Amino acid sequence: TFLSLPGIDRVLLIQGSKNLEDMGNIMSGHFRLKIISTIISLILCILLSYFMPYDSDTFKLILLFSFSLIFRSIIGFLSPVFQAHERMEYLSLLRIFRSLSFSLMAIAVLFFGFGVFHVILVSLISAIITSYFYYVYSKSFIGIHSLFSPSNYKINMNSITIFSLTSFLITVSQRADVIFLSIFATISDVGLYAIPIAIIVKLTIVRNTLAIGFSPVTVKQIKKNTLPPHKYFIYSLYLLLLAGFCSFLISFNSEYIMSFFGKEYLPANEILKILIFSVPIIFATVPFTLFLQSTGNEYFVLLSVTFALILKIPLMFLFFGQYGLLGVVYSTLTYNVISLILLCMSTYLILFKEKRSSLQ
Repeated sequence: TFLSLPGIDRVLLIQGSKNLEDMGNIMSGHFRLKIISTIISLILCILLSYFMPYDSDTFKLILLFSFSLIFRSIIGFLSPVFQAHERMEYLSLLRIFRSLSFSLMAIAVLFFGFGVFHVILVSLISAIITSYFYYVYSKSFIGIHSLFSPSNYKINMNSITIFSLTSFLITVSQRADVIFLSIFATISDVGLYAIPIAIIVKLTIVRNTLAIGFSPVTVKQIKKNTLPPHKYFIYSLYLLLLAGFCSFLISFNSEYIMSFFGKEYLPANEILKILIFSVPIIFATVPFTLFLQSTGNEYFVLLSVTFALILKIPLMFLFFGQYGLLGVVYSTLTYNVISLILLCMSTYLILFKEKRSSLQ
């Protein structure tokens, strides 16, 4: 996924929000790069699978699933069109359509006695149909035919690489806990930790959706200089308190929540009770991340994630030896706190520098 350069989608959203009239030209400038990077990612995935000790049936499943990468990349590439124009209802309806069409086709396939291969096949078909509708409805906002014509727009590979690498490192940080426990803990410990961390990941998706939803507005207000600097810190505090209150309720009812997964997972409530407080910290980073990315300072986001991740790895070893499973939870909380502090400091320093420059 990293090689398909997901950072292109983020760059399109920011640049398109700044200049809606020229968005067709901006997308045209990035289209070939997106296609080439996706094809390279697809070929590499197939080659790695070929040289792995998989049987022929498993290889066919991986091969079929890999082709969905092309259409998921198209969907990701066209999504900024709706986001930049602040027409999120299109995205909602298209996502519902994709989930619903896949579910109905998968149920039909299983009902008639087909297996996993055909379920993955209908998933691919659903992605193809959905990407077509993305293409069709995108033409309502930009000249989609211009994607295939030459463009004089200069591609910012630096920003694309930074956004892609940041996304990759965040994914690594989310999965590092389970990978660490898979190596150094028991299968039972991995199972207990897996459900709480899965809940956190789902809530992180909500946070990311919130960030994407507010990104066009933030970019436009920064361009017009209508967003007071102190608002970033106020909004961050508001999200921290609101998400913190919700996290407190979840923590208080953690045992009841884990009981839905079965009695064998009840001990995991101690993990969820503490780990849930990483959610308000993650939500509080939204205003700072939006500001830094919208003003061309996305490398500060990359640095905060990288530095926090570098600290998290030795902390996992240290805390796990002292506190067991809860030690991994503490290292995750520490990672999120450090990341928030660095983002807050970066935002403050840039705003302070801008204010001092304007006074001079």
